[in-house]
Amino acid sequence: MRTNHNSTTPAADILVVDDSPEGLRLLTQILTRAGYRVRVADRPHAALESALEHPPSLILLDVRMPEMSGWELCRHLKENERTADIPVIFVSALQDVEDRVQAFEAGGVDFVSKPFQEAEVLARVKTHLQLRTMQLQLETLVAERTAKLTEANEALKKFRQAGHLFILVDDSS
Repeated sequence: MRTNHNSTTPAADILVVDDSPEGLRLLTQILTRAGYRVRVADRPHAALESALEHPPSLILLDVRMPEMSGWELCRHLKENERTADIPVIFVSALQDVEDRVQAFEAGGVDFVSKPFQEAEVLARVKTHLQLRTMQLQLETLVAERTAKLTEANEALKKFRQAGHLFILVDDSS
């Protein structure tokens, strides 16, 4: 796995969804140069199928597309257990506050306006990938600690059932 030269984390798999060939080409170039692995989809249904088959690390999603809007696609992604936690960044020429709010209500984590700046896209992608990595690390830590507590609780139950007495001593002073 390649490493992003701006970070110590492995290169992420990013799905770019846009019905515009120019938009796909530009975002693919920007992300590939930064060391990310990029997949593209020019139709919402193809994007949904791709994301469900191989969930990406992050999705860059255009709002205005034929078949279904980016907002609707995002809602479908958030309804599925395999894709619900994937960060979705909307990329759109829409400028109204209502459009941005609708993007967040659909489950998006960010919104980049077209025409976009390369540095802004990369900064937002990096930030949301780092947040997702931290979330996954915390989930793993909680699962490990929960397993240890469950194991300790079971051992304590067996100890009590055997009729053993124990005293907890606070030696912190």
